[in-house]
Amino acid sequence: NEADGRFWGGRIASEADEFVDAAVEVYTRKELWESCQDKGTDLLNQLFNGRINLPVVENGIRDAMISLKQRRRLDVIGAILWRDAQRSTEYFSKWIELKESLAAKTESR
Repeated sequence: NEADGRFWGGRIASEADEFVDAAVEVYTRKELWESCQDKGTDLLNQLFNGRINLPVVENGIRDAMISLKQRRRLDVIGAILWRDAQRSTEYFSKWIELKESLAAKTESR
């Protein structure tokens, strides 16, 4: 059962009291703490091993850079968000311009 922490070195709790009890148990029992710590380290090394994962990440970045124009063309949501961000900047600058011109007219009176 994964909930008892055999695989990942921790505990799973559905209720606050269970969570507190499990945390206290792990914290106060040195051998359990060290076991959980070792399991956590093993899991990190297994899931995020740099020798294995770094080439995968590098290849993913390289592939994305090669097909960047196509990826951008197909990214409709990104284009919409980019356009909206540009428009909001435009309207904000117009608002500042108007505010400053009104302030200048008020001061000249």
